[in-house]
Amino acid sequence: MDLAAIGVFIVAATALLIVPEPAVLYIMARSMSQGTKAGVVSVFGVAFGGDICCSRLAE
Repeated sequence: MDLAAIGVFIVAATALLIVPEPAVLYIMARSMSQGTKAGVVSVFGVAFGGDICCSRLAE
């Protein structure tokens, strides 16, 4: 693998780590507007939805 490809990979990986995904923004918004309890419920809801999605794709 050449040095240019490694550089592109590092830049892309860093961008993916820095930019929050929509679920994180949703959880942060719920937590800030409605408190910690709503944020925790949102975390469990997002996690449960991801689990359901992955289990349906595995069939």
